[in-house]
Amino acid sequence: MFKQLFPVLLIPMILIGAGCTQPQETPEPLIEEAASEIRFVDGTYLLDLQTGLINWEASKVVAKHNGTIQAQDGSLQIENGQVVSGTLSVYMNSIKDLDLKDEKLNATLVKHLESEDFFSVASNPTAMFTLLEVVPVEGLPGMTHRITGNMTIKGIENKISFPAKIETTQEGIRLAGTMELDRTLWDIKYGSEKFFDNLGDNLISDIFTLQFNLLFTRDTVSLEQRATISEAVCYFEDKMLFEGESYDDGCNTHTCQRDGTIFSTEKACETE
Repeated sequence: MFKQLFPVLLIPMILIGAGCTQPQETPEPLIEEAASEIRFVDGTYLLDLQTGLINWEASKVVAKHNGTIQAQDGSLQIENGQVVSGTLSVYMNSIKDLDLKDEKLNATLVKHLESEDFFSVASNPTAMFTLLEVVPVEGLPGMTHRITGNMTIKGIENKISFPAKIETTQEGIRLAGTMELDRTLWDIKYGSEKFFDNLGDNLISDIFTLQFNLLFTRDTVSLEQRATISEAVCYFEDKMLFEGESYDDGCNTHTCQRDGTIFSTEKACETE
């Protein structure tokens, strides 16, 4: 459904006086600086799907298009007050265009975006972002962190980095920002000047953007359990279990024990 910040453009100011040019100071470029850490409440936070509608924008020589795409699942894991992991998956067949009012043209564009020329939705129905690192920064107006992670589109994984605002709200943790992605890194070459000549008005920009404002809320089941059982917590793959909780993967049952370890029992694998 994430580029380094461009340096600030330096504009020289030419001052014309009595036959001479006044000396001037060159402004310093905008530089990201490490910020003091923002602390979050530990726990697992799940994506509020009502906030999972992501805005996209793409452009060609003669037009721009914009629309939405729907996240289907997501989570953040907070440990020791910091974001340590997270995922976001997106339904690729939820692509919608919002700027074309003609229904036939709109349907044609969406069908083209879903085709092999672009996102190959039939064979790659889900895109996934996996968070690798969250670093507090300063010097980026409105932003609090730089996020780095792996973006998988069409089964192709690339590491990306983008600025974002992460804050605590009454509802949970809100994460907002804009990703700028080079589609050719995910083998989307249609209309790209990197691969085709003499495209004229059919030239399509390689860069498209995804703008998001996502809310992650505490897992209420875990909160209830935390109030009634001991504080033992186990981590299994991408799941957090409390004492006595079990996770069944179809072949094994994994149970969280009082000392924070996982006890696994084998069983006959379930098959369809």
